[in-house]
Amino acid sequence: MRGYFIVSVLILFVMIAGCAGPQIAQQNETADCLSNCTGTQKVCANGTTFPNACSARCHGFTAPVEGACGSCKDTDAGRNATVTGFVTAEGGNYTDYCVVFESVEEYSCNGSIAQKDTIPCAEGLECHGGACVLAMPPIPEPDCHDSDGRDIYTIGSVNASGNAFGDSCIDNKLVREYYCDQGARYEDTDCAPGYGCEAGRCVKIAGNCTETDAGYDIGNEGKVLVKNGLVTAEYLDKCLDGNRLREYQCSLGGYISMDVDCGTGFRCVQASCKEDVCTDSDDGYSIFRQGAANKGDDLKRDTCTGSDTGMEYYCDNNKIVNATFSCPTGYICNGGRCEK
Repeated sequence: MRGYFIVSVLILFVMIAGCAGPQIAQQNETADCLSNCTGTQKVCANGTTFPNACSARCHGFTAPVEGACGSCKDTDAGRNATVTGFVTAEGGNYTDYCVVFESVEEYSCNGSIAQKDTIPCAEGLECHGGACVLAMPPIPEPDCHDSDGRDIYTIGSVNASGNAFGDSCIDNKLVREYYCDQGARYEDTDCAPGYGCEAGRCVKIAGNCTETDAGYDIGNEGKVLVKNGLVTAEYLDKCLDGNRLREYQCSLGGYISMDVDCGTGFRCVQASCKEDVCTDSDDGYSIFRQGAANKGDDLKRDTCTGSDTGMEYYCDNNKIVNATFSCPTGYICNGGRCEK
């Protein structure tokens, strides 16, 4: 009986040793493998993060991906060229972008790191804003017409989409020339030597012209002298009537004259437009003298408004103004003045 027990124990020990032996051997082999791993770059394998690729291989994973598992996020869920995506990974933040119009540089996650692929847009699509979208129709050429074909020696105008722009002079040498180029455009150009800008074009300077009132100056009497060779002609500003002035001035082509209306409140006096002057016959505010204030065609006479009250008109800052007055005790208002 005792012999049978000893034999049974020996058989059980052998069975246990036979089962545990391979597992212990495998653990020892893994431990030996790990003892040789020294890398610090984390990798992801089968959803598990390992300290390095060596440790992942020691556990039987032959193709680990660099980076810890789950540390990269992609808003367009992978390689989706039709949506602009943003990738956040250990190395930084990345946004899909276009290469001209034909393809998109598409970022996606590869483990915990971002990877980039060039994806051509499909037929009928173009890349705009980091995604392949329906091709945009071409922008139509604006309706534009140039009357002088960008000629600085001709007065011209451009009409673009119902808006008109005329050539003009910036100064006596610089012309602003309008032309058509995807709508109305302009360019400021200097006139050639011997030419000047007048009325929106470059014209040849003829003769030698001088004037005494510095160009268009209707407020001062002036004259124009035009010398051509040995001959000098003189042109004097003059009043055509009480309200109209003929104004002479130099032009790049010689001289020009214009008939000018002086306007309301002005008179043509001594070959110039002068503002009407306010005058008062009783020399200002005087309630003991009857007077009248006059400016141009406007005439206001002092007047009585009651037995001892009245309205006095006088000049102030070249304007007719008025004020009511009351006569002193013992005086009455008669004929627009106070008298005893």
